[in-house]
Amino acid sequence: MRLLVGVDETEQSAAALRWAVGLARDVQQAGLRRDGLTPPAVGVVVAQAWMYPALPLMANSGDSLEAEAMDAKVLLSLRHFAERILESADPTALSMLEFVALRGKATAALIQYAEARHIDLIVLGTRRLDAVERRFPGSVGRTLTEQAPCDVAIVPIGSEARRGPIVVGVDSSEDSRLLESRAAQLAPSLSRDGVVLVHCSNYGSLVPSNAGLPIAFAEVSGDLSSRVSKTLGSELRAHG
Repeated sequence: MRLLVGVDETEQSAAALRWAVGLARDVQQAGLRRDGLTPPAVGVVVAQAWMYPALPLMANSGDSLEAEAMDAKVLLSLRHFAERILESADPTALSMLEFVALRGKATAALIQYAEARHIDLIVLGTRRLDAVERRFPGSVGRTLTEQAPCDVAIVPIGSEARRGPIVVGVDSSEDSRLLESRAAQLAPSLSRDGVVLVHCSNYGSLVPSNAGLPIAFAEVSGDLSSRVSKTLGSELRAHG
């Protein structure tokens, strides 16, 4: 399993790094418990993208050397950042980290790297948007969730210590069933309480009166329970 953590050396990205390292440890321990032999290999790539003012125009050897120097500076800064974040929590985790400096805009650079290196999960921290930013789409996290070639985890500050249930919003689509399966696969590593499937509907427009609501809810609950028992096992619970 390979994780890609996009960081910018803020507290938000520090939370993402701690969460990714915790997940890597949990995946290793879960694999070790299953076979009692060698824990599965889990790699964590810590990446930061940077934009040179004239990056697309770099052509001569002098510009190339300057870009390489910037790469080296970013890599050194990333290592110091990781050491500072992990030294008190899990100093041995540094041995599982790989540091990468990416050139270009963060979204495109992370997607390109994830595709080329067969990344299984991209991990990002949250960022509070101001009033102006909220008016425009295109944040790194939102774009990655729509375009990334793999799963994406958005980690809020403080969530790295939580191990509650994984809650999955579901419907009747194939994408939803795929998401259920992915959640079930991750549950042994991410959650102590399994997975909860939740289906939300506004039945006011679907049934003629309140008398029909119990029947509608029963149908949804029955469908979810059937999906849990037939395809996803006992780790999941259903709520309509």
